[in-house]
This record gives sequence, C-alpha cells and structure tokens, in this order.
Amino acid sequence: MTDEEMAEEYAHNHLYYEVAKREDGTEYAKEVSNVTIKHAFLAGLEAGRPKWHKVDDGDLPGEDTEVLAALADKEIYMSHFYRRNVWDKIGPVVAWCEIPQYTEE
Repeated sequence: MTDEEMAEEYAHNHLYYEVAKREDGTEYAKEVSNVTIKHAFLAGLEAGRPKWHKVDDGDLPGEDTEVLAALADKEIYMSHFYRRNVWDKIGPVVAWCEIPQYTEE
C-alpha cells in the first residue's frame, strides 16, 4: 500500500473536528476536511521515517561519524564514516542514514 493510499484510508476512517468561531465570537465544532487529514497523515509519516542519503549524489555524512550504511547487496550495517568516501571495510556503500535514537516516549 502506498503512502497516498494509507493516507486516503486513514482520512476515510477518521473524523476530526476543530474549534471555530462565529462572527459573534461563539465557538462551535467544525469538521476537518479529508484533504487536511491526509496532509497531516503524510507529514507524520515523513517526519517519522529515517532519511536515506545516496552516496552517488555526493551526499555524505560528516567526518568521523557512525551511521547506518546500505550496501550494494541490500544489507544494512552500522558503519563508521571517516572522511571523503572512506568507510569501514564492509563493502560498497550506496546509501546511508543517521542512526535513530531510542527514547522512552
């Protein structure tokens, strides 16, 4: 299922209201549109995903950094990036991402 399909399904199955004000200042519950719900769902997906960087694009981590490295054979390892394109001896790195940090929340 694509991100768009998941967002569409979520918006279809959930109903949300926001507080709105009338011209006289009284408040009422106004239904949030499906489009707004879909945008919020997609923004949450994007924020929660690790961002992968392509090495071929020259998008390299900072020097002397521990990262997750995706290799050409589709395996992922924790790797140390030293400088320029010098990695631990694990194989050809095609992409990398920052290591997600565990939190209690």
